[in-house]
Amino acid sequence: MGENILNYRIEELVQENQVFRSYLGTHTQYPKKVLIKTLSPLLDYNPAAKEAFMEEVKKLAAVQHPYIATLYDCLEQGNDLYLIYEYLEDFSLAQKVQQDGPMPEPEAVELFMKILEAYQYAHQHQLINGAINPNHIFISEDQQVKLLTSALSNVFLVENLKLQNAALAAYLSPEQAQGHEADRRSDVYSLAVMLYYMLKGQHPYRGQKLIDIQHNIIKEDLQMDGISQGLTKVLQKALSKNNNDRYANIEAFSKALKGHLEATTATPTPPQNTTLPANDSLDNTIYPEDLESEEETVQPREIKVLNLPLFILIGLLGVILIYNYAKDNTRNYVNTTVAFDIKDTTSIRNMQDSIKVANEQQRITDSVRRMNMGKNLDSTKIYIHKAGYGETLEWLSKRYYVPLETLEKMNDMKRTDKIRPRTGLKVLVRDIYKLKENENIYHVSRKYRINPNIILYANGISLAQVKRKYDEEGNLIEEEKPIYEGKELVIPLNAPRY
Repeated sequence: MGENILNYRIEELVQENQVFRSYLGTHTQYPKKVLIKTLSPLLDYNPAAKEAFMEEVKKLAAVQHPYIATLYDCLEQGNDLYLIYEYLEDFSLAQKVQQDGPMPEPEAVELFMKILEAYQYAHQHQLINGAINPNHIFISEDQQVKLLTSALSNVFLVENLKLQNAALAAYLSPEQAQGHEADRRSDVYSLAVMLYYMLKGQHPYRGQKLIDIQHNIIKEDLQMDGISQGLTKVLQKALSKNNNDRYANIEAFSKALKGHLEATTATPTPPQNTTLPANDSLDNTIYPEDLESEEETVQPREIKVLNLPLFILIGLLGVILIYNYAKDNTRNYVNTTVAFDIKDTTSIRNMQDSIKVANEQQRITDSVRRMNMGKNLDSTKIYIHKAGYGETLEWLSKRYYVPLETLEKMNDMKRTDKIRPRTGLKVLVRDIYKLKENENIYHVSRKYRINPNIILYANGISLAQVKRKYDEEGNLIEEEKPIYEGKELVIPLNAPRY
């Protein structure tokens, strides 16, 4: 960290996947945050994928749309390519739905229309069959959308599906799930699944294995209960298993949704009353002589009777209230003067000392309680984890093998709460071990009897992060490893032992 890429400075690593390594960066001359993306070293072992992504970068450079994250610059330094993007501090669509639950139809459709507009623009620039997923779309407080690069990258989708990523697989079209060729109609299907997710508040294939997800995408229809009849009709066409039965493109899909909105928001005209009067004659005019012939009907005068028992009851209540008031005034009240004189510094000092002793006892009690949280483990420590993009308490629970309830209590949060990037979160870990001279990951694995891959994952380390430099003859002259003497490694709390 701290490396400069021309006018940008790399501050810290925020996320890494099969295609990108993303850093938080700042401009060296202006107080401006940026997101710096570079290709993952894993792509070095896949030249075809790397070449395909470079072609996508050329298309991304031409994209300028208010609903797509802006690519500020594309820089090359040495053999590395750096993409400089605008920094997004908002939350993903997935986080919004997890926190707020299902969205009302008008709100969901209005927001979804903006997403369609962004994808329609991307299709015009030949960016098709990207990783359509609510985690790759950010929503601002004023309901504006921003598509990330991954949402438009087909290379990102393909490379992550190789890892059996069920979250991405849930938004595949039937033809993609069968390994057939995809086109613009495939994106229509995937986007319709996203709208379904916004309306339902949960993923359609939540908790299912990848093979079950593929089967259900190909064979099973999504249930439309709770969705209005008009919107159901639009969704069913977009979600047709046969791509020939779907909307031909996003523009047609958007047009159908607009028609649905206009039909539901139009104010119905009240029907006019065209019923004729009961009298067969159309001349219903009332003349003065008709009014004079009517005799005035005199209603008999109502005689009011006083409710005497009620007045007697009210009088008795008044006498009782006056008696009780007089009785209370005869009581002697306690003197409420100050317990000690403000000038009596000795009493004040004694009280302060008592408070210090109580606080110290509470600190010791809290320390013992935190230690006991480790149950039968030999030790526990508190580790502060800096949150990255799209991270949730559920994800942290899996990464550090900590019960979700424990994370909620320690951070005074709920599992559905939004987590802003760079937020410090307390995590209970078994230990924080500092590597000694000549030690490696396998020494640590044997010491704690934990699989080395679990330790690497908990610390966000990939052995592919090794940087090597060679001379002109191909001899290794420098090697920078992600694990070195003095590096602190987090040991997960409840990781399985061998």
